[in-house]
Amino acid sequence: MVETNSEKANLLNLYFKYLLKKASNKLKKGISKLLGDEIDYAVYLLITNKEDFDFIKLPSIGVSGLKEYLDFEKKIKEFEQIVNSSRSESINFLYNLTLLKYLFPSADNIIEEALKEHQGKYFPIFKIIELLVSLKFISDKSFQEEYHSHFFDYRKGSHRLNLKELAVRIKRTDERARQLKDRHIKFFDKDFSFVRELDFHRNPYDIDIKGNIFEISPEELKKVNSNDLTNYTLHFIHKIFALMSKTHTLLYDEHRALTGEWNKSYLIKKHVGDDFRFVDFVSETYDKKNVIHRKGTELTSLSNLMFGFYNKLHLESDSGIVGVCKYLLLHELDITSANENEIVLKKTDEKYVWEYGYEALLHLGPKSKGHHINEILSFVRKKYPNVAFTENSLQSSIINKRETFISFNRTSCYGLLTWQNSNSNIKGGSIRKMVSEFLEKNNEPQHISVIAEYVLKFRPDTNEKSIMTSLRNEPHNLFSGKANFFWLTKNGNSSPKILGVPGSYFTQRALSRYTGWNYNDVVASFVKDGFSEVQIKALLEKKIANKYIILDLQDRLIVKKLNHQVPEDSNLEFKFIRQSENDVVLEEELKKTILKFTKEELSLELKKLRKLEHEHVTINQKVYKRSVVAIAFIKILRHFKCQICGYRILKKTGGFYIEAAHITPKHKGGTEQIENIILLCPNHHKEFDHGEVEYLFRDNYHIEFIINGRRELIILQEFD
Repeated sequence: MVETNSEKANLLNLYFKYLLKKASNKLKKGISKLLGDEIDYAVYLLITNKEDFDFIKLPSIGVSGLKEYLDFEKKIKEFEQIVNSSRSESINFLYNLTLLKYLFPSADNIIEEALKEHQGKYFPIFKIIELLVSLKFISDKSFQEEYHSHFFDYRKGSHRLNLKELAVRIKRTDERARQLKDRHIKFFDKDFSFVRELDFHRNPYDIDIKGNIFEISPEELKKVNSNDLTNYTLHFIHKIFALMSKTHTLLYDEHRALTGEWNKSYLIKKHVGDDFRFVDFVSETYDKKNVIHRKGTELTSLSNLMFGFYNKLHLESDSGIVGVCKYLLLHELDITSANENEIVLKKTDEKYVWEYGYEALLHLGPKSKGHHINEILSFVRKKYPNVAFTENSLQSSIINKRETFISFNRTSCYGLLTWQNSNSNIKGGSIRKMVSEFLEKNNEPQHISVIAEYVLKFRPDTNEKSIMTSLRNEPHNLFSGKANFFWLTKNGNSSPKILGVPGSYFTQRALSRYTGWNYNDVVASFVKDGFSEVQIKALLEKKIANKYIILDLQDRLIVKKLNHQVPEDSNLEFKFIRQSENDVVLEEELKKTILKFTKEELSLELKKLRKLEHEHVTINQKVYKRSVVAIAFIKILRHFKCQICGYRILKKTGGFYIEAAHITPKHKGGTEQIENIILLCPNHHKEFDHGEVEYLFRDNYHIEFIINGRRELIILQEFD
């Protein structure tokens, strides 16, 4: 029987749940029916230890599940013996091990093997984290490993990527890379939440976290990494300790840190200054330090410095907060302390950091996407080799000088405010801010295609999909949307009368009924049914951009029939028609006769030719080959123009010269029907003979192909 010790009881109950989680569905159902809603080991013991209990009659198990049930029973009894004979520290170790196995059942053997050498010593949580991350057992959200490894200094020794480099690595736009960064900051605690559930009687690394503010020393950091054979940074270890600790939490600002406004992270005692914004206090003191930068050295009372900040927040003075603030000023701003209650703000004749950036940008000149901070710093260091500030410091200084600089999309690119005022294609700020200003100005819902058109003037490297994702993921509910229309939430329009276009209306089959319609008539037809004009045009333009719809010279729609795609193994090829001298003479003679025909008469004659079975045709009491007549008709209908370049060759004897080709050769069943003939000038004829041609699509109305890397679309039954 299990002892009444609560630690041991909790451990056995956890192990019982772990075994049940690993069991087959049949055994799970059987034990669940036996226990009802309360899946508890103590309840299980009470039921199974009764004299009249017969495990063969266990619900849903039957004889077939007997072997698994007996094995289940054996494992838990063996574990119970181990628990009852273990000391308190071993119980704690076993509990954490069992919890990890329960949380990550598919990695249980790997976890147990990794912890074998640590049994009875301490629980190597960072070694476990390293293992779970490397094997991708921790949440595998998009590009998580790249973000943890390269953006948050997850591990030492790896190059810290800026947003632009990261975007290139993960093959996303700069804006999408920033969105993912924000997401990973937000979900860090959730990804590593299992650490909170682990039970530690004492810190497993003998690090005594005490005081109102605390940071792990370099020696302690080295000890952690050395013991666990890991290579984590101080910040990452602080974040994990904050999850483990019952007394301290993390004091840090991820967003400011990434722009260089916050140097390190700290562990701060819980409930110390719950309403006090330490990060803002440090930022305000930094501004004050800059104000007296060139005035002269100033001795400032820390109490006086904080008095104004207290008043602003309507807080009472707290000695604990004062101590934390002093610690932060000394470590974050490198401000010296004169005595217990005074700090020294020193005079200097050096330039402000932002002034170096201003000089660099003046030299580099206006650019639509701004200049990256690396480019700015490179100029500064080349001109001033002795400057000691870092990229983060320069970036922070530029960000704080909003009346002088503009930023671009939070991608570490910056410019001067004067550029924006004097250039129509330069605009600072995030895409969300840009869209917010656009919607404020228009004061009514706007379709995403209209919004994207505006944004792309300033951010040509983004796209409509990325902009829409950014608006939908905005965390403060600034934007509202419906059917790809967006408006500012504060402007109301909570339920505007916007009719969404069902996807079934824009399938190829549904659109095929509009083949031959004028583009504007199609739009008008949808608008008549209550849909928005801009919405319909956006959907049609996407179809046209993706080559599912083609417009002829009169802006009439040709809708591709997807089942007419050219097969990959097709040996489709143009075979140019080689005419005998007699055929050429007959064709020239025939042209003089049929040139008098109207377009309608020529089309009608061509249709008659299609129905004829014999090879000869009589026109004006003269007999011609049917193929010669068809080719002559087609050349006249197409005005003797090359169907790629539109050029036609004037002959010295009068008339025009052009060459014709079968799309499907005659030896493969091709005929002189209008949908099987293409007209080309001699140059493009030779290009087809010797160039590289890839066929993409063909039906009775048009053919699409790539020739020497150039995409061409030829209309077969539409004439200008």
